[in-house]
Amino acid sequence: MKEKTTTDRTLKYNGSHFGAEGMLNLIITIKD
Repeated sequence: MKEKTTTDRTLKYNGSHFGAEGMLNLIITIKD
């Protein structure tokens, strides 16, 4: 399975689509 690639694409998509909000969610996820 390509879970890693799918996750990478999802993160990149969310980051570019939601912009600052996406990055904020990413940081919160990493902190958790």
